[in-house]
This record gives sequence, structure tokens and C-alpha cells, in this order.
Amino acid sequence: MIDKLAISKSARRQYLRTMLGILCSDIGVRPSGSVQYDQSVSIISKEMEKALPVVELDRFGFIAWKIVGEPEFKCGSKNVETFPDYGSVSTPEGGVKGVLKKIDYDNKIYEIIDKSAVPVAYVALSQFGRATPFSVLFRENLNISLPIFNIGRQEEGLLDDSEENEVSVYAYLKSEFYPHAESASIIGTLPGDRPEEILILAHADTQYNTPGANDNTATLITMLMLAHAFKEKACNYTLTFAATGGEEIGLLGSRQYAETRKKRNDIDRIKYCLNLDSLTYGPDFVITSNDQELDNLISGIYKELRIDGKPRFNDIGPLWDAEPFYNAGARTMYINSRGYDDEILPLWHRPEDLSDTVRPELVENAFKILSRLIQYMQEL
Repeated sequence: MIDKLAISKSARRQYLRTMLGILCSDIGVRPSGSVQYDQSVSIISKEMEKALPVVELDRFGFIAWKIVGEPEFKCGSKNVETFPDYGSVSTPEGGVKGVLKKIDYDNKIYEIIDKSAVPVAYVALSQFGRATPFSVLFRENLNISLPIFNIGRQEEGLLDDSEENEVSVYAYLKSEFYPHAESASIIGTLPGDRPEEILILAHADTQYNTPGANDNTATLITMLMLAHAFKEKACNYTLTFAATGGEEIGLLGSRQYAETRKKRNDIDRIKYCLNLDSLTYGPDFVITSNDQELDNLISGIYKELRIDGKPRFNDIGPLWDAEPFYNAGARTMYINSRGYDDEILPLWHRPEDLSDTVRPELVENAFKILSRLIQYMQEL
């Protein structure tokens, strides 16, 4: 099966099914720093070693976090599902009580105000559907001193009614921090005729509440397929494949790898960087790039392969794991996807993001487009 990944659609589909079963169904939730993530590192390393002559771990330390017991959130007598932000501090032992006050209408952020009119917690609504452990507050301020309770956007009416009628709200969270945690990214290299590199990134970790089949396991598997597909080809540029850790908690693995390359004094060899993230939300690649030549390549490939979808381009936006390499001078693309927004996007950072929700035809599309893109980039 491995030897046929470059040429056989059926082999790729079987490989996808097998790897999703191992990583998502057997191992499951895999946040960086967990035993489960370490298990996945071993598996990903072995898969890279089958394709690439050089595979190494790039380790990093960090402050890990986990929830103890079950968090709680109540509006009046109604229990509401909640996933606190990764890194949220604990409430006092008995939780916090108060009333709600909406403080950000655009991003739908509330405070819980106690009877002394002091804010004691934040409440944020999910972007796409039910509760997720990731809020706009986390993105913009990593040093929030109050706990953050994320709930589903379908509860906005309940929160607004509770605010208007001054309904009592209760929230509880106990969390713990581990200051000496360790994790790793897996780096595989296929030397080319030239030392200059194309770096392909796909994060290997998940949020603490999900097996992450669409974010980002299916895309990680696509990257492994690409490594196997190019192992027998003559490459002009060196190809480096990085399965990064810690993306979900602050891009830790990619930032560490950039530092590793700076210390080795060879980060300037990375001429191109492709960051692949959640390519199974639909047939439309959503690309953040200010590199018109690379954008034109993607558009041409869609037409050439007659892909059922079309690329969408953003000149400005977050590059996530690719950011440190863009800052170092690499020509960069961050590639996500859209198209099946109502069906698949609500799975983002949810326990329901399971293996059977991945659409194999989207993985096949991504493999074909990216194979052609990397091939054409060799000629630039």
C-alpha cells in the first residue's frame, strides 16, 4: 500500500482509512504534552521513516494545562455545555456567581459580574456552532487573569435574556498547570539537488476535547502521503515535512523549529513554506498569501485538474504555523478550506470531529493539488 500512494487512488483511500483509525479512533484526543500525543509522535515518525532518509524530533518545553473534573456553567437552573479556554485559571472552590454583561457585541463576549460589581469570569460564544475550547479572548490575550467559559452560539438568546432579566449565572472550573512539560514536532527531510528548501507544515496535535479528524489529522495524513509520493522523484529543492506540536496552544512547535533553524544558521535555506490546516472543510482552498506567483499556480492547478471547487485568496490574515518562517523571509502560503460550512465546520474543536466525518474525496483533491503545486514549485 505504501509503495502505491503516489499512483493509486485506492491505496491512498485505504491509507487514509487506516491512519485515521489509528490516530483518531484508537488513540483519540491528542493534545501536546499528553501520553496520547507522544504515542502519535512514535507512529508519525515511523511513517516518515518509511519515506524519508532523515527524520528527527524537534523538542520543546512549555507550561501544560488540564482540567480537573468537569467544568460547569448555569443560567438560572439551566445547565449549559461549556469548554473553557486552554490555559484558563480556576474559579474559587465554590465557583463564581453573578449576572451577565455583554462587553463585546461583535465578538459576543460577556462578563460575569458579582454582587460587588467586579468581573469574575468571561463568557464567549463559539464561532461556528456548539461550544469549543477556543475564544477570541485567547487569540488576542494569552495572559487573561479570569477564567473563560466558552459556550455554543445557539445560547446567545439565553445569555441575552439572562442579562436583560438579571438572571443569576454560576460557573465553576478547576484547572492545573504543569510548568515542565515537554513535547515535540516530527521533522522529515528529503534532500534535493539544491540545499534550498520547500517546507511543508501540518500540525499533529489536537485540542483537549477532540480527536480532531478534520482538524488536523486528515491533513496530516495528506502530508504523509506527499512525503511517500515524492520519495522516488528527483527533486530540485530539498523537501522538509514538519508535523508540528503545540499549534493549538500557541504555535509552540513551529516557533521552536524556527529557533532550531536559526541556531543551526540555515533558516535562510527555507525559500517556500506551505502550512496545511484543515483541508477537509470543503473543496475550496482558502489561501492566505501575498505571493501572486504562488496564487496563480494554485488557480491554474484547479483548472488543470478540473477540481470541483475554486480557490479563495486572502492577502492579509494569520499564517499560524507558517508565521515564523514568513518572518524569516520564506515565500509563504497558509492553506485552509471551505465549502461544506454548514455540515463540517460545526465539528471544529468538537468531540464529534471523528474519523467517519472525513470525506475521502477532499483528501484526494488536496493530495492531487498539492502534489502538482510542489512539483511546479520545483521549477521556480
